[in-house]
Amino acid sequence: MANAMEAGVEEDITFSRMDMRKFRADESNGIIITNPPYGERIGDKEAIHKIYARLKEILEKDPTWSLFMITTDRDVEEIFDRKADRRRKLYNGRLQTIYYQFHGQKIFK
Repeated sequence: MANAMEAGVEEDITFSRMDMRKFRADESNGIIITNPPYGERIGDKEAIHKIYARLKEILEKDPTWSLFMITTDRDVEEIFDRKADRRRKLYNGRLQTIYYQFHGQKIFK
């Protein structure tokens, strides 16, 4: 939040830390940026795939939303039934992760 304030965009960004089951997209053209738990950290692939399923539901309900996500999971595109618009390899320490970008449809006002 401090960086947003320093950049003068704190009024344009909403920061939330919440259970994904409670998330509701109230506006169009939003972006979700997330770093969900890795299977390596919590060891429960099924629980992680439930998080991905919820993120997929959000994007399907309002296709104007975009999702940017860092994870170690290589099954994300298969779970989302679509290719990421961009995909980059990153390292979190020694752990190789993937930065997925799923771009939403744009609505111009």
